[in-house]
Amino acid sequence: MHNLLTPHFVAAKTFLPLVADREGSTYTFITGVSGERVIVPGSGLLTVAIAGLFSLIKVLQGEWKVRILPSSDGLINFNNAK
Repeated sequence: MHNLLTPHFVAAKTFLPLVADREGSTYTFITGVSGERVIVPGSGLLTVAIAGLFSLIKVLQGEWKVRILPSSDGLINFNNAK
C-alpha cells in the first residue's frame, strides 16, 4: 500500500505549489477503475490504495481550491480555478 499511495502524495506535494499560481495550469492523476471495485480476487489491497488516492484527490481539491475536470479512462485533472 505504501508504494501505491505515497508516490502520488509526494508528487502532488512537490508539483502542486509549482503550478498553483499559473493561469490555466493542470495537474493530472492517472488512476483506474480498481479504486471503485475489486477487479480480480486478490486485488483487495490495490482497491484500498486507489480508494485512498481518490480521497487524497478530494482533500487536495479542498485545500488547493481547485476543481476536478471530468474525463474518461480514470484521468482526473486538477485545473487551477483562479
